Amino acid sequence: RATGPGLCCSRVTLPYTLKLAFTPDWGVRVGGDAWVRQAGPGESRSGSGDTTVVLKRRFAVSDATAWGLELGEKFATAGSTLGSGHADTTVNAIFSSDFAASWHTDLNLNETRVGVPSGQPRAWQTGWAAALSRPLTDAWGVVGEFSGTRQAGTSSTAQFLAAASWNAS
Repeated sequence: RATGPGLCCSRVTLPYTLKLAFTPDWGVRVGGDAWVRQAGPGESRSGSGDTTVVLKRRFAVSDATAWGLELGEKFATAGSTLGSGHADTTVNAIFSSDFAASWHTDLNLNETRVGVPSGQPRAWQTGWAAALSRPLTDAWGVVGEFSGTRQAGTSSTAQFLAAASWNAS
């Protein structure tokens, strides 16, 4: 559900992510919404969305366990009509581990300096996610993830995702 002036009913996006690993420990990710459509009572808008660039560093503990650190910047390439109209900066800490024969977990904790209109204080938002996944067969797998956010002056969020995956090769 989209919120904002005149937009209350729907938001559809076509997301993209491009990843490049320079080494096993360093990489960059560029992503965003290639196309966005927002529709509300009596009006509809469409175009490209905001763009995010993330630099990622992995710190291997063993073959099965690693820590990670990401520094990301969201650029307001969509402007205030289809995006926030402001840049955001995020630092994300990651713990990733394989365990118990075929299980995998990823834990994330991040802090985002949320862009706000000029003259207003910057807001900080804490995000978290905990995922657990495992293959069922050579082709099929399952994953579950809890995630949420907390920011002063707004309601906290929490959600659960369950998914199945299929690998064609």
